[in-house]
Formats: sequence, C-alpha cells, structure tokens
Amino acid sequence: MAIDSIANLSAAATRAWEPPELSQARSEAALKGAELALPSDEEEDWRYTDVSRIDLGELQIPEPTEDPEPVEMDQFSAGRISGVCPVALEALGEMSGAISVVDGMTVGQAIAADAAGLGVEFGASSRFATEFASWNEPVADDKFSALAVAVGAGAFLRMPQGKALREPFAIWQNSHTPGVLGASHTRIRLEQASSARVLMHQAGSPDGRSLLIPKTEVSLGPGATLDLVIVQELSNSLDQIGSVDVRLERDAQIKIMTVTVGGGLSRLRAQCHLNGEGAGSVMLGASLGRGSSHIDHRTLQEHAASNTSSDLLYKTVVDDEASSVYSGLIRVEKNVRKVAGYQVNRNLILSEGASAESVPNLEILANDVKCSHASATGPVDEEQLYYLQSRGISRDVAERLIVVGFLGQVLGRSPIPELVPVLRELISDRLAGDDNAGGENG
Repeated sequence: MAIDSIANLSAAATRAWEPPELSQARSEAALKGAELALPSDEEEDWRYTDVSRIDLGELQIPEPTEDPEPVEMDQFSAGRISGVCPVALEALGEMSGAISVVDGMTVGQAIAADAAGLGVEFGASSRFATEFASWNEPVADDKFSALAVAVGAGAFLRMPQGKALREPFAIWQNSHTPGVLGASHTRIRLEQASSARVLMHQAGSPDGRSLLIPKTEVSLGPGATLDLVIVQELSNSLDQIGSVDVRLERDAQIKIMTVTVGGGLSRLRAQCHLNGEGAGSVMLGASLGRGSSHIDHRTLQEHAASNTSSDLLYKTVVDDEASSVYSGLIRVEKNVRKVAGYQVNRNLILSEGASAESVPNLEILANDVKCSHASATGPVDEEQLYYLQSRGISRDVAERLIVVGFLGQVLGRSPIPELVPVLRELISDRLAGDDNAGGENG
C-alpha cells in the first residue's frame, strides 16, 4: 500500500498478531509519521542533504506478514534464508544468532543453542514484546525515524547479566523490490558485565528507486561491552536514511564501525551518549562514493559523566560526481571532569567533479577536559602515485591501492576482524567499477 494518507500508514502499521504493547507503539509512530513533514535543508541537521528527491508517495509498504517461527542456525549457514550475504556469512563462520529482513519484513530468524542456553533473548520483536516496548524512548524526532517504528520489522537482542558470547549475531536488512520502503527497528540491550558482537548488513540492488530506513537503539548496562559493525552495501538505485543511538552506563564500552559503499543517497546519524562514569566509545567510519551518490554522516559524542572517553576516526573517498558531508560534535556537559574526546575526519577526492564537506565541532561546557578535532580534505598524493607507477603499476591500479590503504587504516581497527578481508575486497571491487553490487551478491 502507498504511504499517501494517515489511513494507509495506520493500516500498514497494524499487526494483528503482535501483542498490544507493540501495536500501541506502532500506532503512535504512524500518527507522528503522518504529521511530520520531510526534513528541510533549512534545518541545520539536514542542510547538506536534500531529501526532497525522495518521494514517499511513490513508495509502497509491503502487506504485513506474520513473523516466521525460528529455525535452526544451519538454515542460515546453508544459505536457505533469503537476504543473506554469502561472502560475509562465510567470513563470520559460527554465529550466535541471525535475523534476515527483506523489504521491511522478517523472512528468517534463528538463535544458536549455546546462546539460548545462556538465557539470551534474540529474534523478532513480536517474540519479546514486553521487553522491546519497555524502553520508553521517544517515538521519533523526524519523519523517517517515525516510519521505522511504525512499519519496520522489529529485531531484539538482550544479553543477560555477566554473560558473554564470542560468536557474533548477524542482522541482515535488505531491499529487493523496486519502489518499496524497507524499514527496520532494532533494539539491543546488554545487561551488566555482559558482552556481544553484532554485524548489521544493510544492502540491496533493486531495479528501480527504493528506500531503506534502519533505526537502531542500543543500551549498555554497567560494565557491558559491545562490538558493532554496520556494513551498508548499496546500489546506485537504493537510498538509505538510518540512525544509531547508543546509551552507555557506568564503565560500559562500545566500538562501532560503519562501512558505507555506494547508494544514491546514504545518510547515517550515529550518537553515543556517555551517561555513566568510566564509559567509553570508539567510532570508526569508512565510506566510498562513486557516480552521483551522496553520503552524509552525522555523529555525536556526548559526555554527560566524568571520567569518560571517546575516540572517532571517519574517512571518506569520493569519485566521479559523488559528494559527501561529515558533521560531528563532541559535547561535554556542565560539571563534568576528566574527559577525553577526540574526533578526526579525513577525505580523499579522486576527481574534479567530486566534493567533500567536513564540519567538526566542539561544545565544551566544563573545565578539566582534553578534547580536540581535526579534518583534512584533498586529492591523491601525486608523489605516492609516481612512486607506484615507477615500479610498473598503472595509474588506475596505483590509485586503487592508495584508496584501499587509506580506508584500510579504519578497516584494520574493525571490532570484528574476520570481516576485514571481505570489506577490503568490497571496496576494491567498487573502485574497479562494480557500482551496482549489493544484497545477496555482496
């Protein structure tokens, strides 16, 4: 059904099989989504990105279908579940759990026996309605977030206190059908002193224009540790507007890496709120834009407690007529002490038609802090090119090696090291001209 009226949006948000807690949240979000206008480039948070190209009236929301029952993990390993990237699947090896969402609908879910035995809760939100709906977070602060809550496929992960798993969880979010809105809403809660690793793979290569809206919320209890990798492997016909919001309690730690390759318009807002003493965040980003793609990354490192630390490194490469913008803020609240916050953004421009904007910011409302930011934007170093060409390497290959090395400084710090070879190959393939790869072929 089309997103062209409150009635249609409310109907798309209705899931008769879901518990009342989820139905109420979806209904409230549907009303909010219908009321809110598309963000305007007159708003500071959106001024570098024009979303008027996205015509929600032309997008369809698939008819809701009941979430499938969990299957055995070997169904994912054997490639029997659609929407799964086989290359990443092979790199991960054993997994603690997996969910696949295609065009905004859950098509498969599974949890490993070891994880279930520890009391881990993982799967579609309809199976964990009370926990999923109990966060009391605001419905949304923009139209896209409201749509994700209203009609998105829900996924939920909760690690019990003191439990740890080395094998990662995988959440696949794909767009297969042209003209479709694929929304998802994921919530991750790690209780005190627990730890987990999560891959979120967002991809698609529809034949016509489509939109992905992945919304993710993370809550880390005291001493909890989360390693999170988000891979956005997008074709030129796929737009994506996503958000990641992380809240850390005392001594909690997160390492999050985002890899963005391709897309028509790709925007991700990532926020880390350091609310407890001793909390720490590491935020990494590696992006490649070609053709006419536009990449927009917004970050927030918010220090609301003393003795907290944050470190950020984002790198972007743009070629052809692609454009990018990075806007980041380190904010230190009043009466906070012993804070260390660092933010670095580097951009590499490969052609005259490409452009990159960098807008780092500091907002320091306290003393006794160490915070800094730095940014640099420029072309490939001609001396490096000359050095490689003097050893018999063609200019195209030399440039590709430099770009892979430039982004490789980020990839080498991946929270899930098993994925590094896959990600390097993905970037190399896109540089070689495969601009429409995505989804299950990735």
